[in-house]
Amino acid sequence: MSFGCMLKAGEEPLEQEAKKLLGRAAPLDAQEAQRYVNSVGNGLPEDLQRRQNHLDKNHQAHQELEAETTAVKAPEQDPW
Repeated sequence: MSFGCMLKAGEEPLEQEAKKLLGRAAPLDAQEAQRYVNSVGNGLPEDLQRRQNHLDKNHQAHQELEAETTAVKAPEQDPW
């Protein structure tokens, strides 16, 4: 048996166990989300929210720059 086959065979039981655990956790997670929906402290801490907002703005700016670069480069391409 090749190393790749052995590795895949070893991963399969772990994947099954992970799916089983996630399946058991999903209903509890839904119950807790419903119970604590209006609680203080629900969600990300303030410093992480700022970081996420910063990442979101950076991602948006990156996309805008890529679109602008594509628009600028398009006229330069001469099909002749």
